[in-house]
Amino acid sequence: MKKILMLLLICAGSCFNAYSQDLSEYDLFVKDNFKEYINHFKITDLKNFTVENVDDLNLTDNVETFKPNEWNYYLAYDSDFFIYNDKKNYAVNFNTYGDIDQAVLLIDVDKKQYHKLTFCGSPCRYEEAKWVNDAVLILVGGFEDNDKYNAVTMQSKYFGMLMIVDLDKKTRTIYFNRSDEADTFFTGTLFKNRTWD
Repeated sequence: MKKILMLLLICAGSCFNAYSQDLSEYDLFVKDNFKEYINHFKITDLKNFTVENVDDLNLTDNVETFKPNEWNYYLAYDSDFFIYNDKKNYAVNFNTYGDIDQAVLLIDVDKKQYHKLTFCGSPCRYEEAKWVNDAVLILVGGFEDNDKYNAVTMQSKYFGMLMIVDLDKKTRTIYFNRSDEADTFFTGTLFKNRTWD
């Protein structure tokens, strides 16, 4: 019985690893494309990121279609925050919900539809995104570590957060790096000159 249980645990572990994105596959891409992010958190090794959440990416659930006038308005006022893949058939936008809450939207440009990839409240924020190819997207940001809040200085610590979206495998994997931390949120290039409403 112990052997069967051990075999099941090994299989479950290998299935989970096969299901989730392997971050080491994108090690050079992250280091080359998110240098400011790496420096901000003083990240020494991407192995410090651990899987926080893995789930299926069902792009037919919770899909909203833009009405023609909404689509044109959205393009006119928010296109600076669209990050397109090379084919320009998909884009991501994380400039939504104002200055505290953030919805990260995956936009199907051809169908003029969007799917909410994730939602962040005040303790977390995605700040930059790059497409590895037409199907794989990496987003980076930060998370406030409330466990390390200092009541005297009224300051928190912040750790890195990274998401890999794979449209071919239909997965979304979120990683946290609680080992490397910073004294402030990371602010990405798109948001440095952002004036909040």
